Amino acid sequence: MSTDHPFELSGTPIAYFQPQQRLDGTVDGAEALARWERPNGDLLTPDQFLPRVGRERGAATLTRRMCVRALALIAWQTAVGRPLNVSVNAPPDVIADPGFVAWLTHELAGTAGDGSLTLELLETPYHGSERRLVRALERLREAGVRIAIDDFGTQASTMRRVRRLPIDEWKIARELVHGVSQCGTRARRLARLMHVGQRLGLRTVLEGVEAPDDLAWAHACCPANTVIQGFAVARPMSFSDTRRWIAGRRIH
Repeated sequence: MSTDHPFELSGTPIAYFQPQQRLDGTVDGAEALARWERPNGDLLTPDQFLPRVGRERGAATLTRRMCVRALALIAWQTAVGRPLNVSVNAPPDVIADPGFVAWLTHELAGTAGDGSLTLELLETPYHGSERRLVRALERLREAGVRIAIDDFGTQASTMRRVRRLPIDEWKIARELVHGVSQCGTRARRLARLMHVGQRLGLRTVLEGVEAPDDLAWAHACCPANTVIQGFAVARPMSFSDTRRWIAGRRIH
């Protein structure tokens, strides 16, 4: 992929990966997380660089770069006989762009990792029609891409959206997960969402699982196929460190 697209910030976007695992301890996937490597070697996190990245063009270019790195990890895992699901964050404006759909469909053509790439629909403002977005999601699913709703429980993510969009999984926002063991109201809401996810056949990922008490709550109150992501599993790490981390663990 071309790397000459201009950004307003000097440096290079790179991918780190945060593993995801089921409650039984098996590795179930990983999320590609953008980091920005400055010329001096410093790494910036999204909250530090996203406001300074070129707007529409920058978001589209960044999404494509993360997809390329995710597909590289998928290809490596497939080659060693241990296929892995890898997810990439994508703004709805980018997903709905026919050019992006055509590009990603082409990138996927002939790959052995069919069904291993997930696009996480971000909760960023969307300026197009819902029909156009749905058509794009359906085309991507036909190409073997899984679709997730990111940060469910915040901003625009509602049950109406879950039911109207063609999705395969939802990621429950960290704000609902953090401290669940100490909050009865939050625990009851999460328990209801677990039930709904099972009924709808969605892969459910709990984001931001960090505290030992919250991890214990998940083991006690969530279905066995629930996936967790957070520091209780692993911190984001480089491509090479991710491969080493995964190599010593069971994959679903």
